[in-house]
Amino acid sequence: MNQEILLIPPLIMLFAMPLIFVFKAYKDIKDIETRKSKQEQKQK
Repeated sequence: MNQEILLIPPLIMLFAMPLIFVFKAYKDIKDIETRKSKQEQKQK
């Protein structure tokens, strides 16, 4: 029982790290897209 409880946090980290990485990458892409669209609006 106790050993199973000890295994849970590493498993959460294992699944959370890729999700956090993907989320950050997604935010970066969105920021780049908004900057590009703002630059295009300035040019027009």
